[in-house]
Amino acid sequence: MQKFDPKELKKLYIPPPDSHKGQNGRLMIIGGSHLFHAASIWALEVSSRIVDLVHYSSTPENNTIVMEVKKQFRDGIVIPREQIEEYIKEDDCVLIGPGMVR
Repeated sequence: MQKFDPKELKKLYIPPPDSHKGQNGRLMIIGGSHLFHAASIWALEVSSRIVDLVHYSSTPENNTIVMEVKKQFRDGIVIPREQIEEYIKEDDCVLIGPGMVR
């Protein structure tokens, strides 16, 4: 086990106070399936608390679930699969696979 050094906290990125939505990290999550929906939704819930803007795309059923619980999905947009390519172009990172069938 390693000891935590509080000095490490000073190295964390702090967004400038005059920054705007999407300037401090954009993430695209592509995942989920008819069988496994929780994994992609968990990834979405966690990342929406960390990343400035999250784009999420899954099966139509999972997209509907996310829209119903949108109050937990902070700072994000549900993207239909046919629009993924245009959103990927503006995202900093893409997470592919949580909850996809093998």
